[in-house]
Amino acid sequence: MFFWLYRSLIIFIGTLFLSTFLYAQDWTVSGKRGMMTFVVIKKEREKDETIYLEAIKSICSEGEFCKILFWSNQADVPKSWPMTENERNSKVADYYFNGNSGENKFYFKYSDDQ
Repeated sequence: MFFWLYRSLIIFIGTLFLSTFLYAQDWTVSGKRGMMTFVVIKKEREKDETIYLEAIKSICSEGEFCKILFWSNQADVPKSWPMTENERNSKVADYYFNGNSGENKFYFKYSDDQ
């Protein structure tokens, strides 16, 4: 009996680790500018809102200011400031949270509300 329990636990932990590793590969931090974080989402996942929410949860600290800009093409991430019109227009999502006021905004290009 102990063997089966041990084996089940090893399989569970391995599956959890593997799924977390694979899921995290759907987005990467590409850079920062001041208090903003630039994130690139895998192109094939750019319409999956859950990927963005996972990145927000991972990057932002609870109650603190957080600004994340998302692209699905690394070449569109700004390399200088201000952003070009193409860089601005190619963003697929934009997240903002102000810990002082509680203001929370999430713009998602593929939202049904758009």
